[in-house]
Amino acid sequence: MDYNRLLDGLIEHEQLMAKLYREMAAKFPTKSELLLGLSREEEAHASMLVNIKDSLFPAGAVSESDIDITMSQLESHAKTIQEMITTLASDTFEEREIINTLLDLELSSAELQINRIVVQNKDDPRLKVFVEILDAEEAHSQLLEEW
Repeated sequence: MDYNRLLDGLIEHEQLMAKLYREMAAKFPTKSELLLGLSREEEAHASMLVNIKDSLFPAGAVSESDIDITMSQLESHAKTIQEMITTLASDTFEEREIINTLLDLELSSAELQINRIVVQNKDDPRLKVFVEILDAEEAHSQLLEEW
């Protein structure tokens, strides 16, 4: 089974979220410090995943169907993120709609799927990175809800 496919999708997702936060920082100057901080965290998440990519999963830790489900969700999110970036660039957006979509992405079904993988393999210390990322995503959501 090729777990690198899953990690590549997760890395791309974190990188796209970082780009989206940078774009938002340019459009919402009063929130730019918060948004740029979130962008840096997403970039750090991607780096964490890159660093563990070759040694993360033991054989059989994640089923092919779990990987397929997560990849499908990540592909959908990538499309949504790209659409949001395009919308921000066109200046035809409503702030609340952007924030609500961002909240949906932060607490996404893909991340819930990843959480399920972590729970199934909770005794594997290599999965600590996922726990850290999921905790950070929850904190991001709380900050966005306060917006």
